[in-house]
Amino acid sequence: MGRTAKYNQAALSLPVLLTNIYLYLILGLFPLFVTNYYFNIQLSKFCFFVISTIVFLFLILFFGSLTRAGHRVGRRNQGRLSPFFFGACCLFGISAVASCVCSPWVEEAFWGASRYMGTLTLLCILIAFILIRRNFPYAPSVIYVFYICAAVVCIIGICQRFSFDPIGFYQNVPAKRQASY
Repeated sequence: MGRTAKYNQAALSLPVLLTNIYLYLILGLFPLFVTNYYFNIQLSKFCFFVISTIVFLFLILFFGSLTRAGHRVGRRNQGRLSPFFFGACCLFGISAVASCVCSPWVEEAFWGASRYMGTLTLLCILIAFILIRRNFPYAPSVIYVFYICAAVVCIIGICQRFSFDPIGFYQNVPAKRQASY
C-alpha cells in the first residue's frame, strides 16, 4: 500500500476526521471568536475552548469505541506516547488536580481567576494534546488555516493600535478606556 493510500485510509477514519475538525475550530475560529466585543473576551474564549474540547473528548470516546481498537494513523509509532512522556502527562494532570484540591481558594483554582488558567483549562489542554497526538496525521492545510487566521488577527491588532477600528470593536467603549484595549 502506497503512502497516498495510507493517508487516504487514515483521513477516512472518524477519529481522524473529528480531530481535523477540532483543530480547524481551535486554530481557525478560536482566535477570531469574541462576544460582546472586548468586554468579556476572557469568558467567551474560556467557554469556547472548554466546551469544544469536552465535546471533542466525548465524540472521540464515543466514535473511537465504534472503530477498531488500537487504530493508529500514519507511521507505526506516530500515535503512541513514550511511557516516560505519558507518565509525565499523568503527573502534570495529577499535580493540577492536587493543587486545586489543596488550595484555600478551590473555586478560583478550578475555574481560574482573571488571567490565570484554572484546573479545568489545564486538564482540557492536556486531554486535547493527548487526543491530537494520537489521532492527527500531519496535514498542512491545518497549519495554513492557522497562518491565515494569525495574519488576520495581527492585521486587526495593528489597525486598532493606530486607532483604526475595521470591525467595530470600539463602538461601545468609552473614549477614555479605548487606550486600555
